[in-house]
Amino acid sequence: MAERRKPHHLDVTGQRIARVRHMTAEEAEREGWLASEAAVVLELEGGVVIYAACDDDANGPGELFACQGPKRFFLTPTE
Repeated sequence: MAERRKPHHLDVTGQRIARVRHMTAEEAEREGWLASEAAVVLELEGGVVIYAACDDDANGPGELFACQGPKRFFLTPTE
């Protein structure tokens, strides 16, 4: 399993989402996850990637949800 480090705080205020995609095998491996477990990634215009983990120790990927009024949606890549 990948070594866990305390995350740093990062301000991404104002950055736009450039892509919604699946996590690459390399990104999954960096987290200690199998490539088949790869999460959905929000890639910002500045190169930052955002993804959900199942817990605060990042023991596995999680799902990204969105809400619009009373409706809930999964975020999924269009590629």
